[in-house]
Amino acid sequence: MPIHISEEAMLDAEQLICLPLVLLINFALFQYLITVYFKRRREIRVQLLFVCAALGFIAVIPLAHKDLEIVGHLNDISETCSMLTFLLQIDVIGNDIARKVKLRSLRALTILAELLIIFGFFVVALNVMRVLAPSVDTTPYEWTDNVMENVTLAFVFVFRFYYLAISRGLRWLWKERKLEVTCYILFATHEYPFVALTNASNGVSWEPVQAVWHRLTLMFCILLTIREKLRSSKVSRDGNATTTGFQSRGPSRKDKESSIYHHQGTVKSAKASAPRPGEFTLEMKRSTTQATTSSRLTAGLSSFRQKTARGPGLRGVKVADDKAA
Repeated sequence: MPIHISEEAMLDAEQLICLPLVLLINFALFQYLITVYFKRRREIRVQLLFVCAALGFIAVIPLAHKDLEIVGHLNDISETCSMLTFLLQIDVIGNDIARKVKLRSLRALTILAELLIIFGFFVVALNVMRVLAPSVDTTPYEWTDNVMENVTLAFVFVFRFYYLAISRGLRWLWKERKLEVTCYILFATHEYPFVALTNASNGVSWEPVQAVWHRLTLMFCILLTIREKLRSSKVSRDGNATTTGFQSRGPSRKDKESSIYHHQGTVKSAKASAPRPGEFTLEMKRSTTQATTSSRLTAGLSSFRQKTARGPGLRGVKVADDKAA
């Protein structure tokens, strides 16, 4: 079914609706990323994430420029920076996982993401050169925009769900992450509906509307990914707290009070059972007297046994004394 729309109408829609929406979406995404990653702002990856997210909306501020070619290059800069924002956010999460799970394949994907990020900055530099120095011939590098976009679309999908697929399985992935997987599929295939619309409207380009749809799907993918990451981190912290129990959380107020009362009761009972100074001295004297008496009795018995062993006993001693008398 053919769609009747003119180039002028699409141009007006781009300047009045599409580019302002792109600006608002990118700015909202920048604010959200600042809120989420502000505590990690000293990390180099997070700093690059903030820079790319900022360039994503700064580049389209002069959307009403009279030179449409410059506006197109600025839109390309914004689109590439949005892709870099997505890659950097995936790279940050991938590095967090790689610290906990030692997988060579995951580490290789992380390195590949960083190489793709470097290539993305090269593409941004080319587009900036086209705006600031149009006399420089960049025709041999025009293929870089499409390569960057297509490779990134495939890579972010594989990188995001690779670890989940090998650890939980595809069935669990589709059952538990259906919304996120759907958003990633829509993001990876965001061009195809507008290619069909272009063919149906006699070659009129739908790229302005495609740019809005591209930013929307990208933003939803990032939001869902961060939400799942925060939720999994919270579950992990709760699990660690449950496992370690009292040691991880520390004693509660009730436990502290009960331990204090128990300690005070023990001290009081120990004080009550401890003898007073006078009683302690008397007890020591009694113990010394008993020990002395016991030692004397032991010595007397031992001497008596020695005498009995040498002589005829008590009776013999007594008879001998009578005869002498």
